[in-house]
Amino acid sequence: MFAKPGDICSMLDQYEDAKVMLEQAKEQFEGVGSRLGAAQCLQSLGNICSMLDQYEDAKVMLEQAKEQFEGVGSRLGAAQCLRSLGDICSMLYQYEDAKVMLEQAKEQFEGVGDRLGAAQCLQILGDICKMLSQYEDAKVMLEQAKEQFEGVGSRLGAAQCLQSLGNICMMLSQYEDAIVMLEQAKEQFEGVGDRLGAAQCLKSLGNICRMLSQYEDAKVMLEQAKEQFEGVGSRLGAAQCLQSLGDICSMLDQYEDAKVMLEQAKEQFEGVGSRLGAAQCLQSLGNICRMMSQYEDAKVMLEQAKEQFEGVGDRLGAVRCLRILGRIDHAQGYLSPAKAKFEEAKELFEAIQMPQEVGICENCLQRVNDDLAESMASRKTWRRVWCCF
Repeated sequence: MFAKPGDICSMLDQYEDAKVMLEQAKEQFEGVGSRLGAAQCLQSLGNICSMLDQYEDAKVMLEQAKEQFEGVGSRLGAAQCLRSLGDICSMLYQYEDAKVMLEQAKEQFEGVGDRLGAAQCLQILGDICKMLSQYEDAKVMLEQAKEQFEGVGSRLGAAQCLQSLGNICMMLSQYEDAIVMLEQAKEQFEGVGDRLGAAQCLKSLGNICRMLSQYEDAKVMLEQAKEQFEGVGSRLGAAQCLQSLGDICSMLDQYEDAKVMLEQAKEQFEGVGSRLGAAQCLQSLGNICRMMSQYEDAKVMLEQAKEQFEGVGDRLGAVRCLRILGRIDHAQGYLSPAKAKFEEAKELFEAIQMPQEVGICENCLQRVNDDLAESMASRKTWRRVWCCF
């Protein structure tokens, strides 16, 4: 009798109340011998743990629920658990495992005629492609998933796909398209009562303002989003906002404030197991050290960040670290190593179809080549002078 109110509390972000109700309901289902009801409660508890970034607890519960669903012949319940487990693997950067689970879950949903479940798997697969910088594949999957969500009347699923498509446009520096998509997605999230989704869109819109150097607007949006994340218990979202606010301070040359915020954000990311967020903070802290001419500290941080990006499969983050390391070599007068790093970074940016980043590398290479030519000319001049003596 408690299962439905527990799920309602979950949808309203009242996660602690939901957990209590679902635990009570699970006990009652077990007491009357309803294995299906108990499995459904366990599944919901696992999903709540996942939303609270408690991934290890979530995995245990969902694997148990999957076994119980299989034991009572519920193919739909088992497929739902498999989808959730795939989603958790993607959050933990275990992309290959995630893809296998999600492809299997998608087939199982299609096998029982569940178009909504199949669309959700396609959506997560698209998000994985986005994380792997496979933007064209991601866009195709997410647009297909959005159509499928609209076809079954899922406004929430369609809004999530629109949000992801907006974030892809943001990463590709297509800011006008991104703003339109994210504002639409935010409205749709608010329309279905999803405070977490609305906060995520607000955070992305704040980040776009940051990238467009509209810092005051960005700060207002990010502070609002941070409050909203804290209100729904999303430590990950709040940490991401703190990270962006730190990056804004860095852009405004407020380096001490930036360092405090980024170090706090890094700790919070580590606390929720977000290796990607921690790596991004480390990258920003390294870049601040570079701007303060603390080159040795900067190199250590950026090398560590690069390794961490590579460890989670974030090619974009890793290559940005490489480019910054090239700028440090250039600043220290190590022209040949700088040139090698810029050339490698340019090739990698081309491989992930980031033309704006390619252009930045070309500008860096031009400056290095100019300095190399000037250095060569100076050497020839000194040789001629030396020969005269």
